[in-house]
Amino acid sequence: MKCQKIGQDLVAYYYKELEPAESNMIEEHLKTCQLCRQALAELEKTLALIDQKGEVTRSEEFWEAYTDKVYRKIEEDSFLVRLYRDIFIQPKLAPVLATSLLLICLVISSSLYLVNKNKRYEELQLAQGIELFEDYEVIQDLDVINQVDFLRETNI
Repeated sequence: MKCQKIGQDLVAYYYKELEPAESNMIEEHLKTCQLCRQALAELEKTLALIDQKGEVTRSEEFWEAYTDKVYRKIEEDSFLVRLYRDIFIQPKLAPVLATSLLLICLVISSSLYLVNKNKRYEELQLAQGIELFEDYEVIQDLDVINQVDFLRETNI
C-alpha cells in the first residue's frame, strides 16, 4: 500500500472506523514504513489533545470582532471590491463608463449598417445582372423569330 493512501486513512484508522481488512493492510504497512509510523504518532498526539480539550466555545463578542476583521480584510485586499467601489460608489467614473459604452454601441451599430448596406448593393447588382440576361434572351428570341420570318418570306 502506498504511503499517500495510508496518510488519507490514518484518521479513520485511529478512530477504528475502517474495515478489518483495511486495518490489517495499514498495520502491515506501518511495520515496514518509518515515515507512516511517525505520521501516525504525530496524528495520535494531535487527536488526543483535541479529544481532551473538547469543543471550544467562543463568546458573541469574539465572533463579532472576528467577522469585522474578516470584512475589513476583504475590503482592503480584494481587487473586485475596490473595483466595485471605484465604479459604483465613486460617481466620478460613471460618466466615463457611460460614454465608453455609448461609443462601443455606436461603432457596432454603424459597422452593422455598413455591412447591410453593402449586402443590399450587391443584391441590387445581382438583380440588374439577371434582368440583363433576361433582356439578352429576349433579344436572341427576336433574332430567331426574324430569321424564321425571313425564311418563310423567301420560302427556303
